[in-house]
Amino acid sequence: MEATYHPTGDVLIVKFIGQIAGTEGEHFMHACDKILGMEYDKNSLDMSFVPSMNSAAIGQLLKLHKTLQRERRGLIISGIHDNLYQAFSAVHLDKLLKIKR
Repeated sequence: MEATYHPTGDVLIVKFIGQIAGTEGEHFMHACDKILGMEYDKNSLDMSFVPSMNSAAIGQLLKLHKTLQRERRGLIISGIHDNLYQAFSAVHLDKLLKIKR
């Protein structure tokens, strides 16, 4: 998994590439911590090139979402791979997370 960070005005755009499972899950956890530390009010995750995530990574994404909500900061998934969207919708994460396809 690879993550790139693109601050644009008041929005932090983070683009992830590759599946997030196994050791990549730890990289994803560090990326989430980095997002929290950058303190942007609006955070956009581009997951267009993430075909799958393991349950630990999904848990980390939910933790990021909850922390940002508590801090009154926004989180949008601005791109999502079809496979990942199907997995999210199967467990109703598409209702919890703001996803723009």
